[in-house]
Amino acid sequence: MGLFSSLVGSFKKSKKLQKLQKQISPPNQSVGVMNSDFKQTLSSGINKKDKALEEFLNLCESDDGGAKVMSQYSLSKSDLKKHLRPA
Repeated sequence: MGLFSSLVGSFKKSKKLQKLQKQISPPNQSVGVMNSDFKQTLSSGINKKDKALEEFLNLCESDDGGAKVMSQYSLSKSDLKKHLRPA
């Protein structure tokens, strides 16, 4: 892969991570929005934050650097999930 391709790939990954971060932990989220998200989760069983977190963890697993760190510390996706979600 050439330098330009690497830069474009890195930029795309960075933008995707930024988008996921905002979905998982939105800045300045109002109580009304939190309440709406909670109601949506209760009614549909689908939580946008959980979906974004799952996508983030999939990205960690598929990324060469992320996979290397996970392997180095013997971490699985479920290990990461356990530490990222409050009990």
